[in-house]
Order: sequence, then structure tokens, then C-alpha cells
Amino acid sequence: MEILAKTKDPTNVQPHLGKCFEAIDKVKFGPGNVITHMISPELEEVPLNVQVNPESPDMKGNVEKWMKDLEIKMKQTIKHIINKAKVDFFSGKSFFDWIKTWQAMCVIAIDQYNWTLSTEEALRQANKNKNSLSEFRDKLEEGRMEIVEIVKGKLSSDDRKKIGAMITLKVHNLEIIENMVANKINNENEFEWKSQLR
Repeated sequence: MEILAKTKDPTNVQPHLGKCFEAIDKVKFGPGNVITHMISPELEEVPLNVQVNPESPDMKGNVEKWMKDLEIKMKQTIKHIINKAKVDFFSGKSFFDWIKTWQAMCVIAIDQYNWTLSTEEALRQANKNKNSLSEFRDKLEEGRMEIVEIVKGKLSSDDRKKIGAMITLKVHNLEIIENMVANKINNENEFEWKSQLR
């Protein structure tokens, strides 16, 4: 941070952002050196909800202050986008169209959110239907095969990366459910399920 503290031009921090923030490789500067977008190492661009102005009177020359502001705006933006992606996920849009619409972190976060909700629902249903978890496992397998079919088609490089990451998680999630079926887990409060919620 000592290097950053000595710079007066906010664009000089660009080579150091990847070391400061895990998922921001660069930012996009607009007129007046206002930060308008975050750019991931995979080159996905995310427009900030509220732009950051390192040249504003209260931040000019104070790198720590405007980078803290960037961190706050980044979190607000990601929260906002993930909430929008969640609404869109449950809107009835086709899964593939939904994947293409949103950034990778949103797709993975919402897919994991949906898996958790669905698993808990299957566990709650086990009181009425002892096969609810194994039926859910079968549904997960169908979903995994649907994703594999999508991968066989023509995809952009970004979509292929997103779906590749999703397949890895889906295989892991399927293994968790298969293990719970084998161990006859039928309650959302059992340790084998609770230990997955981290």
C-alpha cells in the first residue's frame, strides 16, 4: 500500500488492484477519472451502481479513502446485481438464457442458493414422503445432464467458463445428496446436512 499512498493519479493504481481485491483485476475510468466499472480477471465488466470519484475534494490524493469507497460501492453493487439475478432466476426464464444474462459470480451464487433451498425443502418433505431426497437426487442428475448438453453446443468463452464452474459444483452437490440418501438423512437439522452450510 505504500506505493499506492504516493500516487496522485488514480489511474496509477491499476496494476495493483488485483492484489488489493480478490475479484477485481482492473477498473474502468470515465471522464474526470471517475470509476465506472469493475473488471474481473476473466474480463467480465460490472458497472458500479454508484460511481467512485477519486478526484472529489474529500478524496483527492487520498488513495486509502477512495479505495475504501470503491470497496463499499463494489459490495453494494454485487448485492444489488445478485438480488436482480435471483428475481430473474425465479421468473421462468430458460436456465441457459438466465446463465447468459448474468455474470459468473451471480450465476454460481444463485445456483447454490437454489440448491440449498431445494435440498432443505426435500428434507422437510421427508416426513410425508420418505423418497423425497432420492427424488430430488434424480432431479439434480437431470439438471446436471441438461448442463452437459449445453456445454456440447456453441458457447462464448465466458459462458463456457461459467458453465464449467457450475458443472463442478453440481457434481459436488449431487455427491452430497447421494451421501445423504445412502445415510438415510431425512431431517434438515441433522449434522450431515448442517455441516454443508458454511
